[in-house]
Amino acid sequence: MQNAWIEASPRQRRRRSWFGEVVSLIGWNWFVLRRRASMTVILTLFFGIAALIVIGLFLLGSGLLAYPGSLNILSQYTVKLGAFLFPVLAAILVGSEYSQGMQRQILSRGLSRAQVLIAQLISLFLLLLVLVVIMFLLALLIGFAVPMLKQMQWAVPSSYHWELLPVFLLGCVLDLFLYMTMAVFFATLARTPVGGVAFVLVYEMLELALWGTLQAFLAMGVIQEDAARWIQNIGPWLPGNVANRVAALTSDLLPGNFEQATSLAVTGLPISLLTLLGYCVILIIAAYLLYSRRDILE
Repeated sequence: MQNAWIEASPRQRRRRSWFGEVVSLIGWNWFVLRRRASMTVILTLFFGIAALIVIGLFLLGSGLLAYPGSLNILSQYTVKLGAFLFPVLAAILVGSEYSQGMQRQILSRGLSRAQVLIAQLISLFLLLLVLVVIMFLLALLIGFAVPMLKQMQWAVPSSYHWELLPVFLLGCVLDLFLYMTMAVFFATLARTPVGGVAFVLVYEMLELALWGTLQAFLAMGVIQEDAARWIQNIGPWLPGNVANRVAALTSDLLPGNFEQATSLAVTGLPISLLTLLGYCVILIIAAYLLYSRRDILE
């Protein structure tokens, strides 16, 4: 079944504004993602594993499900597993336009590459935001419901804690959006969904292994002093390390961890969030530069 946007003629679309075209493309992107079996598989894995974790902790009688423990557990779960699952969705959306010839069809109907890329990024960001908010609300529901069922104690969030929760949510979303923009860049580079996913996963594992090895060498004193100083200054600002730091600092904003937040998150979180945002912008610009130089027949 063809989408109404694809069926529209160039003359009909000229009546729309530039942003109106982007909005129509966002609807088309969501339509494409909904029809992908991989979307169903990924969402089933994401929410299914979370359900198993919650059920297991509930049956064990663990007090970790009481608020804010539920939010802490499920947010860490979302960030850690989402960093591997959500880039797959980004790579599928971008890479499939090359492998299935959709790029040629879209661009030949008078749309600019900037419109196509912006629509893809907004579609992915909105999808990510929806998934994170759903998990966030489920964590709150579980955190309040389980203590009532088991007659356990739980922390009542103050008004100040409620004000900090949007910052916590923003940190989770930006953390995961970094990996999605990586997938967009690598899928544009490789021109296939598989290539985009493979590059992101290899980069994540390579950075983790390389940084862990360098840390071990630093601890053993194998690396020379000048090189060690350089690594200690540069290493923490690698994309994956910044994302991990944002996840740790935003978790300090939760009730129960807030004593650490006054000294750590308040000072370190803004610069970490800005750095994360900067990496996203760099990857988006790089993806656009690649995309803008692609031949329409590729």
